[in-house]
Amino acid sequence: TPCEHSFPTRRSSDLGNGSGIIFKSDGYIITNYHVIKGSKEIKVKLSNDNVLKATVVGTDVISDLAVIKVEASNLPIAKFGDSSKVKIGDIAIAIGNPLGKQFLGTVTAGIISALDRRINIVNKKTGEQTIYKVIQTDADVNPGSSGGALCNIYGEIIGINSLKINSAIETYGMGFAININEAKEIINDLMTHGKVIRPAIGVYGTGAISVSRSEERRVGKECSQGV
Repeated sequence: TPCEHSFPTRRSSDLGNGSGIIFKSDGYIITNYHVIKGSKEIKVKLSNDNVLKATVVGTDVISDLAVIKVEASNLPIAKFGDSSKVKIGDIAIAIGNPLGKQFLGTVTAGIISALDRRINIVNKKTGEQTIYKVIQTDADVNPGSSGGALCNIYGEIIGINSLKINSAIETYGMGFAININEAKEIINDLMTHGKVIRPAIGVYGTGAISVSRSEERRVGKECSQGV
């Protein structure tokens, strides 16, 4: 069965639940940040119905990804694929827990509808903009499926489903997944630093300003505009 090594992850509180993917046999799991955000306690339910407590290894609000860990060993793991090889029209298989524990391990299928789709989400409270580079699919991604796997026909993970994007832009009949090649780099940072390192340098202008005539005489030229 495709994605047979993707195990459901959920919060123990009544506030919500989500899905996750075990990617290291000693208990490391990748999921969406918004799935665990604000949780006082995180519990992971495996496909064999074992329930384990999880701790947070690292989170990244911008990509909406998080790594958590349970104390376990020899767990079956998911195999990451190469999202650069994905083509529009390829079969896409989504696995997750839509609508909570009543529908654990639901599998839906569709096709890859678009690649490198850029979704710009604006935080209404802070005005902060986040641009997601995602895979678009028509496979059903419902509440509770966030953090679950989007797979190819070989059972390889090509994306991590994110319902947050669907909810933000109010789409219907479309699902979005963070492509796994970008997620791999984020996972490495979360495992190493507990956060994502994004170095940046640049100059930011505030727009045109007026300059007094005396200042123009001082510098010896007209300076009617500046940054």
